[in-house]
Amino acid sequence: MNFIKGSVLGLVFAAQVAGAASADVVYKCKIEDQRVNRGWIPNTVIVSHKPGAAEATVNDNGIMYKFGKPITVPVKAETAERLSLSWQIKLPAERGGGYLLTYSLSVFKSKKTAQVRALVHGYSRTMQSQGPCEVMKS
Repeated sequence: MNFIKGSVLGLVFAAQVAGAASADVVYKCKIEDQRVNRGWIPNTVIVSHKPGAAEATVNDNGIMYKFGKPITVPVKAETAERLSLSWQIKLPAERGGGYLLTYSLSVFKSKKTAQVRALVHGYSRTMQSQGPCEVMKS
């Protein structure tokens, strides 16, 4: 599934990052393209989160394709070392209907890396990948 390229994603989200509260930490994570994931895993995920907050803002190419803007998602867990988020998105299929996906993302703060998992409902396996994160704002 090819969606909007990461450069456009970065530009759109950058404008919203500029308006984020000064205490927000923004992570831009580049996720490795592993062919076994067949495009279900986004190549860039951007997260804006105020430490201790119950929600975070997330953006990736699937979110931009579906909603045209970042979405707010619940924080599943947060420690000094890790921020874990989860969200669902329904994407259209080429032949009608759609695919319901559940994404889980963990950002490892001190290592500046992320791991993302995608479960396509109706498929038998969970896809996953990882990659480095850049702290864009803190």
